Amino acid sequence: MKNNQEILNEFGEILISQVFDNQYIFIKNSIKNLSKTEEYKNLFSDMSAIQKNEIKNYTKEILRGTLFDFLNVFEENEEFKIIYEEDNRQVNLVKLSDMLKSELIIEGGWIDRFSKENRFLLIKCLSPTDASFSRVNMRLSCPEISLHKRI
Repeated sequence: MKNNQEILNEFGEILISQVFDNQYIFIKNSIKNLSKTEEYKNLFSDMSAIQKNEIKNYTKEILRGTLFDFLNVFEENEEFKIIYEEDNRQVNLVKLSDMLKSELIIEGGWIDRFSKENRFLLIKCLSPTDASFSRVNMRLSCPEISLHKRI
């Protein structure tokens, strides 16, 4: 049977890639695609790139909070369990971690390690006074920006 860390990592990778990333990709694509539809054109058409990026960041926070609260249900209510089974042996994932819900959001946690969508952005400030580059994962303070994928 796999060791405890391998089990937690496998669960975390599945949870992040199949839930967090899938839902984040959905909202990312929806903002772009829905802005072209008649029903939502007024919602997205007048939004700047910065505003659309803020919606994406807000969505990430909602997804993080939702998964955190979901896992908290299993920590706070022992009658519900997340079971890993291999070779007819069962392990309760809540018992493998001091705080299963925190495995998502801690530095170097599941989202950091397994998400292909939760990447830091390389931001280039285009204002004449600041042409520097910086890594950020929070709200931007540049008046005009160019977004690039993490290298």
